[in-house]
Amino acid sequence: MGNQHLTQGMEMHLTKTAYTISLLIVWIGLAVNGYSQSFLTNGLVAYYPFNGNANDASGNGHNGVVNGTTISPTMNQVGITNGALHFRGGSYISVTPTPFNVNSNWTISFWCILDANANGECSIVSTAYNSLDITHGYTGLTNLWTLIPSTEEHFSAVPNNPSIWTMITCVRNGSSYKMSFNNALVASNTVVGTTLDTGELWFGRTQGVISGFDPHDLFGSLSDM
Repeated sequence: MGNQHLTQGMEMHLTKTAYTISLLIVWIGLAVNGYSQSFLTNGLVAYYPFNGNANDASGNGHNGVVNGTTISPTMNQVGITNGALHFRGGSYISVTPTPFNVNSNWTISFWCILDANANGECSIVSTAYNSLDITHGYTGLTNLWTLIPSTEEHFSAVPNNPSIWTMITCVRNGSSYKMSFNNALVASNTVVGTTLDTGELWFGRTQGVISGFDPHDLFGSLSDM
């Protein structure tokens, strides 16, 4: 299974093993460097297969709530019907409380494909406005994927390809932040600052955007398999 995950407390070693893990999983434990975890569910906090709903399949009860009416099941990257969720703007998924400590170590990994008309800013994961945010088309960086890990800094990765699914993995290990596409490192940085957390984790929209501004809604699909 190739998928989307949130992992806390370890740096996921990006080998082919990564393609067997699942959408938005968070692990808790010590940071691990230089080798892959043999038991992939060790410390699992949340797992969202997005197979027709926003439920947490880890057994930890961190179910998501669909807000709005423009999120629907769709085919995933390997052709499985209802194996992904499609976001058409105007809707998002919230998880309360945020199932991991955003200022500790974590890994977030997911499969994504943006719609061809997704020309504006599209937020995938958010804990607070201009804080932890994985997005496409960040202001001034049109058509680039970016990871904003705190209120102080952000870094950009590579342009999105709207014709193919991409596995995107973002890692925090101490003050080190990294972003990989399909198992290849595309950006890294050291960030000093506090990552804000409103107490909710959102998929498909940036949190706390000032009234009247674009909420950075996602136009595209997320999948785990």
